[in-house]
Amino acid sequence: MASIAETPARIPVNPTVLRQARSGLNLDFDEAVALLNNLLNREDEEPVSAADIRSWEDGAQQPTLVQAETLAAAYLVPFVALFQTELPLPNMTDFRSGPGGRVIALSYNTLEKLNRLSRFYLVAKHISVGLGLIEDVAVPSIELRDVRQAEDMEVIASRVRASLGISDDLQLSWKSDEEALDAWRQQLEAAGIFVFALPIAVAECRGASIWEPGGPPAVLLNSADQITAQLFTLMHEHAHLILAKQEGAINLCDPSVATRSREEQLANGFAAASLLPRSLVFRLLPDPVPSQNYSDWPQSERIRLRRSLKVSNAAIGIRLKQLSIVADAGAQTFWRRPSTFIPHGINRPVWQRYRRYLGLRTTRLARRAIDLKIMSATEISRILDIKVKDVEAMVG
Repeated sequence: MASIAETPARIPVNPTVLRQARSGLNLDFDEAVALLNNLLNREDEEPVSAADIRSWEDGAQQPTLVQAETLAAAYLVPFVALFQTELPLPNMTDFRSGPGGRVIALSYNTLEKLNRLSRFYLVAKHISVGLGLIEDVAVPSIELRDVRQAEDMEVIASRVRASLGISDDLQLSWKSDEEALDAWRQQLEAAGIFVFALPIAVAECRGASIWEPGGPPAVLLNSADQITAQLFTLMHEHAHLILAKQEGAINLCDPSVATRSREEQLANGFAAASLLPRSLVFRLLPDPVPSQNYSDWPQSERIRLRRSLKVSNAAIGIRLKQLSIVADAGAQTFWRRPSTFIPHGINRPVWQRYRRYLGLRTTRLARRAIDLKIMSATEISRILDIKVKDVEAMVG
């Protein structure tokens, strides 16, 4: 007679939800099998076949507990969703306009990164609430309908820059693009914004933001992107947070000068105005202006401005057009993307990668939350889906 241990219990998941979850990720049966078996192999579990998945989706059979948990992980859905009558819609607002106005579909890898962002945010929310940090968030909230003219966003950008303590002379003192990005990031984090970074296919997504009611504001940077592009994205996402975005949805962005979205246009304008104040632009402006099309300026002049200001040529072109210095920003010329996507630090230990993903502020606050017994390393490991030893090394 077979023992209970030899006959694992079957879990009554909803076959319809399984079909919805797989098709929602555009996975065929072979791709789903590969994902599942990769995860099952880590747990030393028996592999599954396409026939197994079909039988689960048809309701002819039910998966074991381990298989059901693995299905949820592979399909990027909460385990409890497998028992619901239908799959909840992803809570995302897609602002992407894509290169040339062509929006590229999100790949499984990108969707997995956005799922990871949700986990990061959950940790940040628990920490912020537990440590009483929500009251200290210093991000202005402005309704989109109240921004009537470009001048309104210009004033907002000026005030934000002043509140962050970024002066013209400080900006000119930075020695590298990396130093500029770190400085802006640190100031936004000091204002209560969590800034995460994950390597994502650049053509699919360049950044995201999220701000749930009762939680902290957060921004995701694409660490596979160019440094100056990450800086523009940082301030672009800051604009989404400012525009009263305490709605809980992930704002998914691919900043483009071709966008028709008013909010995206304002976010681009805010980012350019924040990074390039009027006073600093006119201080460095050549006299006379070489051309009404920024892309036609002498390369030496463009290099001088870019190196002095630590921003991209695309951002400079946008700003020059904002200030009526040029008629054509030439931004499409400079809105370049890396031709290939190479994940950075993929061979690093898990704890090192997650320290980079979450950032210094988050890991320090996580350490503090653990010390004060607000959260345990075990709780954080469950949310992030990494081992407890990696959490302890990450915050150590």
